[in-house]
Amino acid sequence: MKYLSVLLIGLLFFSSCRDDEFDGPNTDFTNPDITVTTTIAELKAGNILSEFDEITDDIVISGIVTADDESGNFFKEIIIQDTTGPISIALDETDVYNLYPIGRRLYIKCKGLWIGDNSGVQQLGIGEEIDGNFSNVVRIPAALITEFIVPGALEGQPEPIEKNLNELTTNDFNSLIRLKNVEIAPGLVGLPYANSGAGGGVNQTVVDCNGSQVTMRNSDFATFAAEEMPSGNGDIICIYSVFGSTPQIKIRDTDDMILGNASCNTSSGCDVVTVAALRECYSGSDAPVASGDLVGTVISDRAGGNVNTQNLVLQDGNRGIVIRFTEPHSFNLGDNLSIATAGGILGEFNGLLQVSELGLGSVTVTSSGNDVTPNVVTVSEILNNSENLESTLVQIDDVSLSGGSTWGDGVDVSDGTGSISVFTFFTSTLGSESVPSTAESLLAIVSQFNDVQLNLRNPDDVDGGGIVNPPGGNEVEVSIQSLRDLWTGPGSSANAGADQKVKGVVISDFVNGNITGRNLVIQNGSTGIVVRFNDDHSFPVGDSLEVVVSGQEISDFNGLVQLNNVPNANAKSLASGMPLSPTTVSISDVLSSPDSYESTLVKFTGVTISGAATYNGSTTISDGSDQIPMFTRSAATFADDSVPSGSVDLTGIVGDFNEVQVYIRSAADIE
Repeated sequence: MKYLSVLLIGLLFFSSCRDDEFDGPNTDFTNPDITVTTTIAELKAGNILSEFDEITDDIVISGIVTADDESGNFFKEIIIQDTTGPISIALDETDVYNLYPIGRRLYIKCKGLWIGDNSGVQQLGIGEEIDGNFSNVVRIPAALITEFIVPGALEGQPEPIEKNLNELTTNDFNSLIRLKNVEIAPGLVGLPYANSGAGGGVNQTVVDCNGSQVTMRNSDFATFAAEEMPSGNGDIICIYSVFGSTPQIKIRDTDDMILGNASCNTSSGCDVVTVAALRECYSGSDAPVASGDLVGTVISDRAGGNVNTQNLVLQDGNRGIVIRFTEPHSFNLGDNLSIATAGGILGEFNGLLQVSELGLGSVTVTSSGNDVTPNVVTVSEILNNSENLESTLVQIDDVSLSGGSTWGDGVDVSDGTGSISVFTFFTSTLGSESVPSTAESLLAIVSQFNDVQLNLRNPDDVDGGGIVNPPGGNEVEVSIQSLRDLWTGPGSSANAGADQKVKGVVISDFVNGNITGRNLVIQNGSTGIVVRFNDDHSFPVGDSLEVVVSGQEISDFNGLVQLNNVPNANAKSLASGMPLSPTTVSISDVLSSPDSYESTLVKFTGVTISGAATYNGSTTISDGSDQIPMFTRSAATFADDSVPSGSVDLTGIVGDFNEVQVYIRSAADIE
């Protein structure tokens, strides 16, 4: 990113100390004596999409306002357009239509502004800001707007570009478009444009007579939000844009809705509103749901936390479907619901069928505490009949469970006929629960995330079985090497047997911060392994430790073998201050046999450290013949210490992060 001057930052800070420049409209403008140096298309062509650039040249562009904020459907932005194309300007001010209304020519002095884009829609602002996974331009502060924007004469808006829905491309972003032969999707006619005063916006759907469709985004703050969307076919004048990966249109006001012809979509093709009918009606692409009352029983458990807060699963008879609301809901497992479907969209999310875009006001709870009898099935029957069983409650008997040590780690369910995965949110009530090796029966909702899977609702869905994880006091000690031998390669995982434990001395040092708080490394003899606990631990270097590993997962993280997600209660200290001398080795020894030395304490003599002035980050250890990477976390207490020059003796732990590496525990490991 280019440097934003101290002067501009200061102006940003004091932007609230100003007189209001936008109290009332002013029509007494003529075009100023300003030379336009660049077209909008030329300005945009100089910016690579996804990059943000400060404009340092004396560039002036000019265009006519095609969208303003008068109706409230555009917020803190105006869009201008010349004969070569459009661009959006981000302004930290409201009611700017009084000075910059639709049809007025503006002159933009671009030097000092920034140009960037959001998903390909280019915009002018005063800098770059990052919001989550998105970058945007910073809005021009109110106090600076008139320094960059000079209003000219009212010339009238340009003619919009006429397009059919299937002709829209990314080249049309920010353009004033007249969409031909379109209409509001069936099922949405008569509904309000948005939820007036709700504080967000609503995605509606516009369709044509050939099955094409586009999202129409309406702000809850728009002056027309509460008005009913009209019927009929015709033209819609709009600005074409995109949000994330979803193309969308926005109207300036309801005068842009020129719909006076007969509708060409008199029926959605699915007039019966039942769960079964909706599932049969789905044709492979998003479509509006016909108006009606959808009834069923909630089989998902909001209280269990293993479902998105905006979602529930509704079952009616032997068919089910996901309902996705526009905000988090409060409907409980066992509630019988009647849902008005007008405005809903039938579509798939990663293969899972759902009705979305429904508000909470569409729901009536008709009774509570109802039960749905699960369909008793085998895993094979689920896999072979997943579409019909999707979003229904099933019961699988006499299952064995493998994979993670907790449900949140991911678990596979087998019953002799096949195997299927179970997905569980870490944050759910089940997420940190230990997984039994077997269960007499399992209740679950059949779901899909590209592949068919199961979702449990709460701990009560697991009936019977033996929990093998908690320590019971009768465990047999096994070697660390025997656990390492269960791991078969990167990306694989296995589980330790029942009633097993390992012992070793802690060689890592959490106190000095060069290892994450949940991890430690234990070594017994010449073999070591990483133990990753569920929570931060407090075992210091030198503790003799006993860890119950019954049923625990042995897997890897970027190639480093570890005992994964071990309950903290499974470990106890047997003694403190136990010495463990490092093995003196050459770099060549480690590089030629990294698995033998992984997670053990080694010592290199007569080596040099290079690559950085401090330990922080990546450095390189060399003995003149070979070299090996060394990594230090920024959280380490010694991260900012200077790397010594010349030859040193270095003690460290052999690790792996896609390649073998070494890390020291503290500055005392360098002699």
